Amino acid sequence: MSETSRILRCFGARVGLHVAGSGRDVDDVVTVAIAQLHAVHVQLTRFERSELTVANADPRATVPRRRSSAAWPPPSARPAS
Repeated sequence: MSETSRILRCFGARVGLHVAGSGRDVDDVVTVAIAQLHAVHVQLTRFERSELTVANADPRATVPRRRSSAAWPPPSARPAS
């Protein structure tokens, strides 16, 4: 069993990521989790320009849903098949 922790800047704060598992799986899980966190940050952060801030600034009463926000998790954060 191995464990690893990472601290990264995300969502306007420091985010702690703690993973425990066996073998190289831990490194793969950390890589995918960091990618997922950053993908969500890019879409939803309110601290810099993001899909969320662009939608909130749109003066229209109804803002069309962006294609990139229609999928979850974001394609960039999905593990390779």
